[in-house]
Amino acid sequence: MDLLTVTKEIAPKGKAYLVVRQGPGGAALEEALADRIGALREQGAEHIYLTSTDREAPLAEGQKLGPWRLSFRHEMWTMERGLGPDRPRPAGRLVLESLRREQGALWLDQYNRGFFGVPNSATYGEEELEELLAGEPRSGLVRLDGAAVGVYELSFQEETPEIEGIALLPDYRGQGLGRELLLTVMERLAEAGYPACWLRVSSANGPAWGLYHWAGFRPVKMLSHWYEAVSV
Repeated sequence: MDLLTVTKEIAPKGKAYLVVRQGPGGAALEEALADRIGALREQGAEHIYLTSTDREAPLAEGQKLGPWRLSFRHEMWTMERGLGPDRPRPAGRLVLESLRREQGALWLDQYNRGFFGVPNSATYGEEELEELLAGEPRSGLVRLDGAAVGVYELSFQEETPEIEGIALLPDYRGQGLGRELLLTVMERLAEAGYPACWLRVSSANGPAWGLYHWAGFRPVKMLSHWYEAVSV
């Protein structure tokens, strides 16, 4: 049996994650998960989310794990869009500024504030910052009239680049800037010669899901089902 436990988000968000990577399923798995959930509660996790990547050990809505049961929360999807001439264009309101070391503390603060409530989001620290600074430029600040209002992060690990994350500070949401940010990032990738891009999104993230559909992204692959362990 192979269970991955993620505890990093307990301190900043009160969340923990359990991933079933290999069974067996059945009573043995349910007992093991119940034990892990209990341990995570003792560590301070207020919300515990579970998924399985083993088809032979699936999880299900209402499944009982000792004093807890599973309640479905969301799915993670990949979405993709071409970057041809038909793509919508930004209005030029935002500027993408590649990350520099002296901006590291500001970038981390804005990243963690921007993604705080996003399902399955990670809290970044010095380790993640060093990884971003070590490679080719792929992340940075988003500026509006010179002021830093958000962040972006890209990934070029695959032939088609991934928009790994875009986020605005709470005070700048609801003004059409999320749409402008997405289009600005798409424009940068198109200008670099990439014919398409992709991203990941939670079905529970209504604003982002709607934004990506509006911009012409189409769902490609469902990556995972996520459940929360709740008291029976």
